Amino acid sequence: MNKKIVVVLCSAVVFFAAAVLGFGISMSVNEYTVTGTIYSDEAKENVAKAQESINERLGTNLLFVSEQEFYDVFSAYPYLSVLSVEKKFPDKVIVTIEEKMEVYAVSCADGTYCMADRDGVILAISSVNQNNLDERQNVLLEGFSVASPVLGGKLGETVAVTFAGKENNGFFTRCIRVLDAFHDAVGGLRACAEKVVCVSPTLNEKDENVTVLSYDGVSISIDHLSYYGEEKALAAARLFDSLSDTNKLFGTINAVDDSSGESYFRCTYTARK
Repeated sequence: MNKKIVVVLCSAVVFFAAAVLGFGISMSVNEYTVTGTIYSDEAKENVAKAQESINERLGTNLLFVSEQEFYDVFSAYPYLSVLSVEKKFPDKVIVTIEEKMEVYAVSCADGTYCMADRDGVILAISSVNQNNLDERQNVLLEGFSVASPVLGGKLGETVAVTFAGKENNGFFTRCIRVLDAFHDAVGGLRACAEKVVCVSPTLNEKDENVTVLSYDGVSISIDHLSYYGEEKALAAARLFDSLSDTNKLFGTINAVDDSSGESYFRCTYTARK
C-alpha cells in the first residue's frame, strides 16, 4: 500500500513539473512591441536603442514581467515617455510611448543651451537654439543661471537652476507651472512666444514675475506665481486671444493680485506703443 502511495506521489510530482515546464514555455514572451507616434530622428534613435534593450528580456515568463521595468528602461531615453505597458496573453507585451517635444531653450553657463520640454525636463544639449523638428527657435527661457548638464546635470532630469548663488528650483517649478497653463490655453507656447523672462528680485514669492514676449509685439506679464498663478495665466491667454490684430502689435497684458479685495486678481491690457 505504501509503495502505491509513493508511486502515485512520484507520478504527481513528475506531472506537475512537466505542467509547470510546459506552462513556462507557452508563457514565454516572444515579442515586445513598442508603439506610439514618433516624429524626430532623435526620438526614433531612442526607440531603436530601447527596443534593443527590452529584447534582451525575450523568453521571460509573462507572469514575471514587471511593468516598472519598462518605465525604468525608457527613463534612460530623454525624448521618450511611457504611457502604458500592456501584457497580451500568452506571449506578448505592448509598450505605448509618446515623444517629449522641445519647447524651451535655457542658456547654460558654458554657452550651450539646454533644450527642455514643457515640464522643464532636459532633452538635449545644443550649441544653437534650434528646435529638433522644425529648426525654428525654441522659446528662450531667461532669468536663470544654469550649469550645463555636461558639467553636472543629466539628460532626462529637470533643469537645475540657481538664484543668488543658491539652488532655487521652487521658483523654476512655479514658472513652468504657470507657463504650462498658458501653453495649453494658446494652443502651444512656441506658436506665439519668442521669449519668456522670469524674474525673482527677492526671495519673497510675491515678487516673482513671468513675462511672455510674443512674436506679435504685446507682452504678457504675470505676477505672484504662487497665488492663483495658473488662473492668471488662463485669464491672460484669453485676453491675448481676444485682442485685435492691431492691438497685438504693442502694449502689455498684466495679471496681478487685486489689491482692492473685490477679486483674487485682475487682468488688464494697456495699449502702449
